[in-house]
Amino acid sequence: MVALLALALGGCGAPDDLPAPGADGLVVVHWWDEKKAGPPAYLQAEKVVQGDAEFGRLEFSAVMMRLPGEDGVVYVTAPLAVYDRGAKEEITLGADPQRPVDGPVRFVGLWNGDFFIGRAANGIFEEKSHRMRLEQVEIVSNGVRQRTAWAAITQSQTIPFGELLRLPDAPALTAALAALPSPLVLPPIRQ
Repeated sequence: MVALLALALGGCGAPDDLPAPGADGLVVVHWWDEKKAGPPAYLQAEKVVQGDAEFGRLEFSAVMMRLPGEDGVVYVTAPLAVYDRGAKEEITLGADPQRPVDGPVRFVGLWNGDFFIGRAANGIFEEKSHRMRLEQVEIVSNGVRQRTAWAAITQSQTIPFGELLRLPDAPALTAALAALPSPLVLPPIRQ
């Protein structure tokens, strides 16, 4: 009888450590604009870690965002994105503090039919306005390489920016961009 009782209660001991809240595998988040009937903005990540029980903090790894606009689309990638609910509902993109060599935020897109590509030190996506603000930006468009302290990608595809500084041309990059098909069509995110 004691052996049977021990066998029955054997599974009632301390449970194994539970994994951290979150998800591994493809995670996709959509943002629809209530004012416009256009396509939603997307955030796609390989992993999400829940920072607290109320979902007030989420950390996304290996992030790609798709920001559609009236006259094109912009893709933004980063090693890490952090959503921290507070007075400002926004997502901050940047390098992983554990692996800073993973690099900055990178972006590619079409604006008024022109292709552009670049990188930034970090980005902030504002949920309500669907605006992506990039800081310490380097951009190549129409064969010109430039740097600015900031640029913003808005849903109306306007791209306000700080004072531009022209940088030395990058002939290999300019040639590669010129070889792309015209018009260039950027595909939707595969889910």
